[in-house]
This record gives sequence, C-alpha cells and structure tokens, in this order.
Amino acid sequence: MTYLNLSDADLKTRNATWTAQEITHQPDMWQATRDLIEKNALKLGAFLKPLLAKKDLRIILTGAGSS
Repeated sequence: MTYLNLSDADLKTRNATWTAQEITHQPDMWQATRDLIEKNALKLGAFLKPLLAKKDLRIILTGAGSS
C-alpha cells in the first residue's frame, strides 16, 4: 500500500510509515470529529457556557501529534 505517493519500501527506509498513515487518515478523522461536535452541540454548549463567562479565562491550545 502507498501513502502520500510513497511506496511501502520508501516509507520503511525513511522510518515514516506510521506518520504517513496518520497524515493520510486525517481528513476522515476531521470529518468524524466535526460530526461528533455537531451531534453533541447542545451538551458542549452547556458545558462551555459557564467556563467562557469567566472574565479572566485563558485558553491554551497545544498539539499532541504522534509524529
């Protein structure tokens, strides 16, 4: 199987098989995440509303990628 137009052999040589697979699967995962958020929008809103009302709230976004 190929990922990102690279053969299995190329990916193994570069030790990049898992990273290429993860990158390839991201579009489907983003869609699934969006669907999950839309499905649970009311619950998420109820959870976030009191937090977002805090005057001195700070939100820090960080990455946790597997690559």
